[in-house]
Amino acid sequence: MPVVIIQLPDYKTSPNGRPENCPYCMSQILQRWGQAPKNLQDIHQTYAEVHRYRCSECGRTFRHYPHGVDRSIQSQRLRQMAALAWVIGLSSRDVVEIFKPLGVELSRMTVWREGRALARQLQERDAQTLLKKYTLDRIYLPGVSSRFGVVIVLDAGSGKRIVLGTLDEFNPRHVKSWLEQITQDLDFQVAVSGTDFLSPTAPLAMGRGHSPA
Repeated sequence: MPVVIIQLPDYKTSPNGRPENCPYCMSQILQRWGQAPKNLQDIHQTYAEVHRYRCSECGRTFRHYPHGVDRSIQSQRLRQMAALAWVIGLSSRDVVEIFKPLGVELSRMTVWREGRALARQLQERDAQTLLKKYTLDRIYLPGVSSRFGVVIVLDAGSGKRIVLGTLDEFNPRHVKSWLEQITQDLDFQVAVSGTDFLSPTAPLAMGRGHSPA
């Protein structure tokens, strides 16, 4: 059975370099104003380092975050993956459950909010019809022939993989192209692999799903 892999991006635990300018007055004269740890919900990291700066022109202070981190308690890649799982057909409950084996607790409201935001982005670039192209089946059956469909797998790195389900499509490259169009504004990598990529103990995403459109 062919497999299409969605790979999460890496991120740094501390900011890379200095901010270019003040977000309030756009001045480039900035003074380092300390740093502090930030608790973070993510698949691999539980904290990030945040730097503070003071603008010499307007006197205001602001935070400078590492790439992939912002004011939210969850990392951007975690929220984006939850949103993607939701828009391709998993229910909010399904998404919450599939992240639990990775040690991440998400609320259904967070999943719904991030999923709706991604769906709106697709609508703004007139790509909402992509969401109706395939039907995601939450049940994955190991050893079944490729005629059953293409398996969608989340690769979170460090051997952590989750089967999201199967799609009613026999050509994995068509599925890869479809996912790349949906995620073109995200940092994900999409690749095609064989069934040997799957771990026999990979958790399954199962449930009733929903219609994001």
